[in-house]
Amino acid sequence: ITVFDGAVGGTEVVDDTGVVDFGSGGTVLPGTSTTRTITIQNSGTTSVTVLEPVNIPNGFTLIEAFSLEPTGALTQALAAGATTTLMFRFDAGAVGLVGGEVQIETITAADPDESPFNFTLQATVSPRIQTIDNGDIGFGGTGTFPDNFGRTTAGYLGDDLLSDIPADGATATWTFTAVPAGRYRIFATWDEIAFGEGSTTAPFTVS
Repeated sequence: ITVFDGAVGGTEVVDDTGVVDFGSGGTVLPGTSTTRTITIQNSGTTSVTVLEPVNIPNGFTLIEAFSLEPTGALTQALAAGATTTLMFRFDAGAVGLVGGEVQIETITAADPDESPFNFTLQATVSPRIQTIDNGDIGFGGTGTFPDNFGRTTAGYLGDDLLSDIPADGATATWTFTAVPAGRYRIFATWDEIAFGEGSTTAPFTVS
């Protein structure tokens, strides 16, 4: 058999080492659900019977097998070249990488080396609160930031940046990627009394 992440012709899931990824990089948040469909194709020349997977990793659920509601005992006969599908759902809980192995059992004398067909389901759950500090990926800026006036270990994580606006003409940017559509609250912190000259009205623009 040949297994695809999605439809036939999509990303092939390799036996033993293949991974079906439900999302990462901020696309999967606690309390949300994500579904993915895999397609199984009989790539041999004789009929093969596919058995419904029963051992599913924690956090994942088989919600449809061979276009039917799973029972734990479904089977699907596939002629040469025919296809069928399995649909899995991931229910995001604790933050972090979640995953485990799935086995697809087949019955055929012509395909003994690929039963079971093993692959991994995984997802990376991101926190609903995302933070970008000056030293993190996603921070950038334009113009000139002086050398912190000799303060080399100031601020959170010791990476304060100071700018004498408008003299330096510097702007700082924090870019969040892979942010799902929705409504967000945005918070920023800065030192308003740096050497007695810090701003109490720092301007911010959200775009």
